Amino acid sequence: EELKDLRSQTENGLLDEKMNEEGVDGLLEWWDAQSRSRRNNIDLKVGFIQRLIDCNDHESASEFTVEVLKKIGDNTSISKELCTQITRLQPEDNSKLLKLIEKRAKRADESQRCCLNRALGYLYVRNNDFAKAAEAFKEVTACPTQLQPNDVMMASYVFEQAGDKEAAEKIRQDSLKSAMSI
Repeated sequence: EELKDLRSQTENGLLDEKMNEEGVDGLLEWWDAQSRSRRNNIDLKVGFIQRLIDCNDHESASEFTVEVLKKIGDNTSISKELCTQITRLQPEDNSKLLKLIEKRAKRADESQRCCLNRALGYLYVRNNDFAKAAEAFKEVTACPTQLQPNDVMMASYVFEQAGDKEAAEKIRQDSLKSAMSI
């Protein structure tokens, strides 16, 4: 386990070095020159996607994300890191990504559903589809133990945009009560 963590830190350091020295083009060239085993490492690919988004290359990041989702199959759980990167994606056309995540979310178990719905919610918002985003964020807010800091703000915004002022106010009140209890 320690060796795996050390290897991951080293490889992520390599990604950072390439990104900082040569930018997105150098990062993509470096990636293409890597061995098949390294390019097929899902954790490294998620780190690569993160760096592409950091370099503002959302189109390449989206292509790699679709590739990862296809490669890991429907029965394999998605890491929270990948879901986090999906929420950051802003490609011109996210239809392929939406289809893959929608399909997966329908069959996901309880532990994965919140993460996948969060990703769906952000993708729907980017498409200005607030009705579908509201449905996704209702699922996210139904998992209070898995809420992330931005979820409450995004959910209340989505509910307002979808015309559900009551749900927006309720989520704000619940968040305030939760903050006050801490």
